[in-house]
Amino acid sequence: MRVARGAAAAAFCLLAAHGALAQEFRFHVMGDLPYGNDAQFLKLIDAINARGGAFSIHLGDIKTGTTPCDDETFLRVRGYFDRFTQPLFYTPGDNEWTDCYRASAGVYVPTERLAKLRELFFAGGVTRGAPRRADSQGARAAAGSARAQFVENQRWTEQGVLFMSLHVVGSENGVANAAEYAERNAANLGWLAEGFAAARAGNAPAVVIAMQAYFNFQRGARGMQDTIDAIAREAAAYRKPVLVLQGDGHRLLIDRPWLDRHPAKLANITRVMVPGDQQVAAVEVTVDTTQAATPFAFRVVSALNLAENDRK
Repeated sequence: MRVARGAAAAAFCLLAAHGALAQEFRFHVMGDLPYGNDAQFLKLIDAINARGGAFSIHLGDIKTGTTPCDDETFLRVRGYFDRFTQPLFYTPGDNEWTDCYRASAGVYVPTERLAKLRELFFAGGVTRGAPRRADSQGARAAAGSARAQFVENQRWTEQGVLFMSLHVVGSENGVANAAEYAERNAANLGWLAEGFAAARAGNAPAVVIAMQAYFNFQRGARGMQDTIDAIAREAAAYRKPVLVLQGDGHRLLIDRPWLDRHPAKLANITRVMVPGDQQVAAVEVTVDTTQAATPFAFRVVSALNLAENDRK
């Protein structure tokens, strides 16, 4: 699938303006993988490596919600991540920690599993795959501060575009664990505000936000409403293009929910939810900030069609 530039793409693309010297780049984003489809996931990784790009993003849920949350699973997926020849940024999903209390997942303490994820996937302050220094909320926090633990909230730039990850997960963002949720929610809101402040200070042509949780505006958003409203406030002040990347729903969705279903009625926010589960695919995002009306273009790519494109 390809969302092309032009009139037909206007509904899915953002308004942007940037200097003529900006260059086009592309990246790949995926989530809810491998979900037991390890062989297909490895083929997808190999095809993305052959295709190339500035980096890739994994939006979390590295396993199903009913498979063990053991160290062996984490290490196996970390090994897969390190097969990427570009930097791979990762933000955790609910399946690898929030929901690990389930009997089928091993009856783990969720916060203990989160600590293990931070240890295994974020130690050293560099990405998985090709190492790239990742600025993080944890690294910026004062020693001993509660924010120092949030190494998974990251920020980076590419051709002036500011990217940030927020640790917002499915299962109502873990709101059932009130103390952990309150601390993480406050950290996320702070990181979001800092990111937009940096974008404004640096005259970034666009902001991209990556998180695992899918916001269903029609069913309500318990545990996520603060994030939804904060994105609206920041995007309204920023006024330039904002792209929100989400997983969790296992299907492709490209829409503008802050325009259609939020009181702020903001047209400068586009949301992309990526496929996953049995749909072993990624979304390739092409960014060209010289295209004032259409800086982002999207298409779904699988191991098969990426390989076919490389042969053309």
